[in-house]
Amino acid sequence: MARPHLGARRTRLRRRPGPGGRDAGRRQGPHRQQPPPVDPARLKRAGPDRTERSERGISGCTAAALRPDSPVMMTLDMIDRLKQTVDERWESPVADLVAAAWGHPAGTAKWWRSSATHVFVLPDQEGKRYLRFAPDDRADAFAAVAALAARLADTGARVARPVPTTAGTLVATVATPLGFMQAMMVEAAPGEAFDAEELDEPGARAWGRALAEFHLAAADAKEPLPGPFATPPTFPDDPELAACAAALTAAARKLSREPARFGVVHGDFELDNLAWQDGTATAFDLDEAHRSWYAADIAFAVRDLCDHSGRPAPEHAERFAAFIDGYREARPLTADEIDMLPLFAGLHALTALGDIAAALGEPDAAEAAWKADLRAHLTALAADHRTLALDTARPHRTLEDLEGDDWGDSPAGATTLVSKVHALRRVPLGSLTVEHLRMLIGQRVGLDHLLPIALKVLRADPLAAGDMSPGALLRSALHAVSGDSEFALELRALAAGVDDPEGLLRDELDGV
Repeated sequence: MARPHLGARRTRLRRRPGPGGRDAGRRQGPHRQQPPPVDPARLKRAGPDRTERSERGISGCTAAALRPDSPVMMTLDMIDRLKQTVDERWESPVADLVAAAWGHPAGTAKWWRSSATHVFVLPDQEGKRYLRFAPDDRADAFAAVAALAARLADTGARVARPVPTTAGTLVATVATPLGFMQAMMVEAAPGEAFDAEELDEPGARAWGRALAEFHLAAADAKEPLPGPFATPPTFPDDPELAACAAALTAAARKLSREPARFGVVHGDFELDNLAWQDGTATAFDLDEAHRSWYAADIAFAVRDLCDHSGRPAPEHAERFAAFIDGYREARPLTADEIDMLPLFAGLHALTALGDIAAALGEPDAAEAAWKADLRAHLTALAADHRTLALDTARPHRTLEDLEGDDWGDSPAGATTLVSKVHALRRVPLGSLTVEHLRMLIGQRVGLDHLLPIALKVLRADPLAAGDMSPGALLRSALHAVSGDSEFALELRALAAGVDDPEGLLRDELDGV
């Protein structure tokens, strides 16, 4: 059987190989000893070519997800129950019952994969179609997504069209031996899928333009879709991650929801959810459509182009820029929206941590090998997501939070400087100005956290001044470091390279 696009996600993206190698999740033959075609890539790590990993994974995660009613990966037990019904021909009596709602006889639906939904591929006179079903607790989400996809397809948008049942409905509720299932069927998207490494700059530009066109087409949607990041996660056994989650969600709550920035988003507009034909992309898998910031949809779409900071990795910088240029060809995108991409990358990482925790549950005493392997694989992905959440949350955290030391309000009669320092310890790091950095570093406050930020500023402008004379930040930083630390050596090198022909800074920098 040719590889259908709907299942391409688990094999086409070149990430860390899963259990048994890169294609371990694929159907590889008639023997069911192979791991099931579950979909770990939908919970994938944040970026390519990352090997560093936190020792912590998902321990203590009690959040199911950040979006209400969002489709998450089914539990391994749910997947296993369906797996047990699949025979050597990749057929299942459960799928037969569901496919009958579309008039397909028993034995025509072939198992393709299971993740957020069970997916079976069916032959059709006009081409392949895909049957998707999941336990009955997702009735509202299935109905809303099917209605959205049908309406967009009717308006000419490039999305896979839902197929009505024999009763004329887009969604069916079917009784099966595994309980009631919500089901829908979609047509195959024409064309082929691409990896990020296979995409040239014109392709990346077309990808960005396609997402902008989806946002425009869905802007007036009336379907009852969930909203963004509604339920903050809790990580009671991981205080550092809990603090990051609080900082990221607090930052998101402050964002404007004006229509120019906020609307219906696809939720998973990655390359493995697009089929390309003649340079035009057709989107499928609208399961995660919801209302959110358009920049959040961009952040999720391009995460394979980004590193642990949520910003474009050097090897993908040109593709990322082309994607943004293509998006702007169809609809506006401001510079500050682009600056918010790391924030949304961190929020998505928190979502993934919740999804993984919900999917894994507690291990069985005698767990099947495929489940143990997949559990280890997903736990490794969770560790990567944790790193991404920690890194992207830092600009939104305060010195008071990072140091775990509440100084309280400044004492009565305190000087203006002391009062200012007390107040600045409660300002998110990303909001500190050059003058703030100069003042705090000059008072030897928060050096472990502020010197790296100051060094980044000084690399771009060694004479950054704040409210003082040119070179004031450099001078404060030099006074704050000692010995031959890496910071001291680089700061001295920056000072030595200052172009100061009139010697205006020489007296200040000499002897520091």
